[in-house]
Amino acid sequence: MRMKKVLSTTMLAAAGLLLMTVACQHEVPVLAGDPLAPSSPTNPANGGGTTTTGCDTLNFKFSTAIEPLLKNKCVSCHNAASPGGGVDLSTYAMAKAFALNGKLYGSISYTAGYSPMPKGGAKLLACEITQVRKWIEAGALNDLAGNGGGTNTGGGTPVLGTSPCSTDTIYFQNEIQPLIASGCTTSGCHDAITQAEGVNLTTYTNIMRYVSAGNASGSKLYKVLVKTGNERMPLPPLPAFTNDQIAKVAKWINQGAQNNVCNGCDTTKFTYAAAVQPILQTSCVGCHSTASPGGGIDLSTYTQVKTYALNGRLYGSISHTPGYSAMPKGIAAMPACQVLQIKKWIDAGSLNN
Repeated sequence: MRMKKVLSTTMLAAAGLLLMTVACQHEVPVLAGDPLAPSSPTNPANGGGTTTTGCDTLNFKFSTAIEPLLKNKCVSCHNAASPGGGVDLSTYAMAKAFALNGKLYGSISYTAGYSPMPKGGAKLLACEITQVRKWIEAGALNDLAGNGGGTNTGGGTPVLGTSPCSTDTIYFQNEIQPLIASGCTTSGCHDAITQAEGVNLTTYTNIMRYVSAGNASGSKLYKVLVKTGNERMPLPPLPAFTNDQIAKVAKWINQGAQNNVCNGCDTTKFTYAAAVQPILQTSCVGCHSTASPGGGIDLSTYTQVKTYALNGRLYGSISHTPGYSAMPKGIAAMPACQVLQIKKWIDAGSLNN
């Protein structure tokens, strides 16, 4: 019995060393577990996942269920500093990108065609997999992103703050990030997956690598916006930023390029000219224009917008209604206030007012 015990201990130690050696070696962009986290015994009755307590499938919010799970099981190998296989799951925006492209659920559920994760460790508890599935099916929302509170422990981007907006200030989270997401982080460009030319513009931290705070003319981000032809960004056929949008980027940089946010949304204002068109121009038209109609959708003119308003696709997508493709793609949902403004405009007849 003593020899068996010593042998078992030795084998376990060797196995542990092997797991630590291979857990973060990824051949393709897949999800990984924490190689240093102790695993629990396998429970076949629980779908092959590890046994645990405290898992509630009725709780599938990002802030209270998904983010803690990813931090515990995935982020050690998939973070901004060390994105195993090109995958960063350390922020809401990143986690949502891999949720919407199917890789997150495909890997943790051991679906054929995906690399099973956590790699080298026990499968997640069936309850945890269900939580992730329910979160994705509900639109992969950040439950704190649109509540107007200005805080976001979920790692995403708060899109409304508690302070009123100043007309003299440009706010990153209200105006600049949605604009960059729409025009620059589309699939195949500077999104978290493609990272064209090694550039990922999906987070404030990454964007600041190309910004010299207080000096727009010396910032690469600004310089590529004002170039012409095939040297400008976004690359043709995507529409160039308008003069007004370029001016906003320049002003934001010259004001210190802060990661700031404000609350300037008013649900009593829902005309097309004053509310709906500015929202779409900032958050949607970069991907959905005449020159580059993502998904066959053009939202650059009133006539086109009205078509998608009346057939239900506009509201279905921005409200993350099941059965519709959640938009804006790859970032936090629009503030609830903006979604309501668009809904009110649609309910009032989608007028060109």
